[in-house]
Amino acid sequence: MPIESGREYTVGEGMNKARAIRARKQETKHYKKTSFDFLTQEKVDLMMNHINSYTRKKLNDRSAHQLFSFLYGSDVAEKLHSHPIHAAEINLTPELLK
Repeated sequence: MPIESGREYTVGEGMNKARAIRARKQETKHYKKTSFDFLTQEKVDLMMNHINSYTRKKLNDRSAHQLFSFLYGSDVAEKLHSHPIHAAEINLTPELLK
């Protein structure tokens, strides 16, 4: 079953944010190839919580976390270690993983 194009873009957007957190931009504004092998599950959860708490216009100014919790329930989100991060505390920089 094909994924609708808007949904595909959202997943890609999330991966770009993950790369931005992990990598430094080169002068060409492309991200260096980088390994995520050193990350623990706790670091991945932290990174994804920050990415998924970021609001997006295409989600009607809601975050992916809010949408997931609405559709599947906050209890399911908690079981997946998904926790919202307050907007003022969202960190999408490499310093998050230090």
